[in-house]
Amino acid sequence: MHPQGLYQSIINGANGADKANYVRTLALLDGCANAPRSLRHKETRLLQVDVLLNRVVPAIPKMTKWLLAWWAVLGPAVAEELDAACMLQAQRSSTGVELSPQQLLQEKEDLERFDRLAQQLEENYDHLEENTVAAQALTDEFNEIASEDTEETQLFCEFGTTTLDFKTFSHGEVITRNSVPGVEITAQRRSDARNPCTGPLMILNNREGGATNDGDLKTCTNCALLVYSEDGDSQTVDDCAERPGPKFIFEWDTVKDLKNILLWDQDDGNSDTKIQLFNENDELIAEKDVDQKSGLNGKGTTVDLRVRGVKKLKVLMAGSGAIVQIKQCSVDGSEYGDPHILTLDGDKFDLYENGTFSLFHYSGRKTQFVSAEQDKPKTGLIDWQMFAHYGGPTWTAQGLLLVDRSNEGFRQAMELTAKDCQWRRKISAKGNWSNVGKDSSISLLEGGDYLSGFEFHSEKHLSLRMNTPEGLVDSINLHTVCKPKGINVRVSMPNIAESRFLKGQIQVGNGRGQNKFAVDKKWVALGGSDYANRFFQGLAGQQYSLLTSCTASERAKAEQICVKHLGEKMKNAKGTKGEIFNDCVFDVCRGGEEFAIAAEEMMSKK
Repeated sequence: MHPQGLYQSIINGANGADKANYVRTLALLDGCANAPRSLRHKETRLLQVDVLLNRVVPAIPKMTKWLLAWWAVLGPAVAEELDAACMLQAQRSSTGVELSPQQLLQEKEDLERFDRLAQQLEENYDHLEENTVAAQALTDEFNEIASEDTEETQLFCEFGTTTLDFKTFSHGEVITRNSVPGVEITAQRRSDARNPCTGPLMILNNREGGATNDGDLKTCTNCALLVYSEDGDSQTVDDCAERPGPKFIFEWDTVKDLKNILLWDQDDGNSDTKIQLFNENDELIAEKDVDQKSGLNGKGTTVDLRVRGVKKLKVLMAGSGAIVQIKQCSVDGSEYGDPHILTLDGDKFDLYENGTFSLFHYSGRKTQFVSAEQDKPKTGLIDWQMFAHYGGPTWTAQGLLLVDRSNEGFRQAMELTAKDCQWRRKISAKGNWSNVGKDSSISLLEGGDYLSGFEFHSEKHLSLRMNTPEGLVDSINLHTVCKPKGINVRVSMPNIAESRFLKGQIQVGNGRGQNKFAVDKKWVALGGSDYANRFFQGLAGQQYSLLTSCTASERAKAEQICVKHLGEKMKNAKGTKGEIFNDCVFDVCRGGEEFAIAAEEMMSKK
């Protein structure tokens, strides 16, 4: 028997005692290779139960709590039955004596007791299967509307989407104007009811089991919902049920291309919720109606937007309801060329200095995850930082250093230099540097548990991963292009709301402040290698070439080279793409075609 499906279904949610019962059962089965007929029958019964578990549990991960509750009761009994049978087998093997009539009767009774236990477990799961149909339907619906949509909508966002949601906020947490960098989120009442809702904007976090009196909001099981509070109670969070409902306002610092918005529990059938979108001149450029007649009470609905150049979005609720998330086109933070810095909200500035700087520092994010070592969940404090060293004759990034100091200690580091374009890694402060191979995972375990790490997919793609209640999640993706003259790096965040944990050159808003985030410490003291440090020291005496000017003919030639690699559309583009093309011309004119090749690779789709 191979009941691994059951083990995989419950292992991430089981406490120590439950795991022990199940592992013990597996071990007993493995140890009874020549089991008597009764034990083989028991194996068959367990296999039947395992098939049931594999049919029900994988569909809805949250059901593991129910599974564990039953296994906690029946698991020890099943293990004891197997234990007794195995002991009997061992005794028989050692003595070579046939079973007496009394022993045969006892074996029969053991088998009957086991049958009753297996039947009880099977009936419980039949009941579970019957009662999860509705939950499964809601889960499928949520997964469908929260995921990427058709190819047509994907084409709207050339480089994919990022999500603005509220999963990293705690239950009952108040959302203020500054809660999410780069966007002000506010709300206003629209009703003149005698007993008005008090507000403020608040989070109902179902992921944390947050309390609410509105059962329809609880159907969004894996959500953190933004609501306008009925009474200001942060313990039991209820949404405002006035007619008409409140007005939610999202106003970004820079214009965005919005793909869709996911609402939950739009429950007023007499009027429609309206969504209004405004440009940077505060002109209404689009309006969408959410049809209430389709029965959205206790359900989610995704409103397809696909509107470019949005500065402000208003959601005018018909009645009660919540906002789950907004999907917008990704704007990645980047460092490229001489160097040019692109921030996560689409602004840009140039840095004409050499030395070591903090490209980004992601810190202060608390996470919680299921532990394989203890009954209660473990917690962790994530701390990732990427340093860039700029230098050489073209002031480019000559080295990158990625350091993980989660839970306030050195865990692991990765390093890349333009000298050989070879990624290296070091695990623990006392570890040695070594080359990194494709599809490697770099992580120092927290006891026996994975807390955080770097996933090396290829020399051009890394992910910064953490353990969460949902399992392992990639919170930051890095795309690098390394050439002898310098390194380009693009930083993307699948959830832009997590930018509130990120500071550094590419942080949201730094295009206006243009803070340099210079670092005084030596490269080795930051966690880097002496190999890289010696390479940087050798660059210090080289003459800078970017201070020289280009002639008109040289610029025209550089422009042709950039068109060759980036395309004619980039030449005539506005906004970020137009700036990248102009930077390409500037860099190629002074540093050669390699800069255009690197820019092309950096701009390639994910």
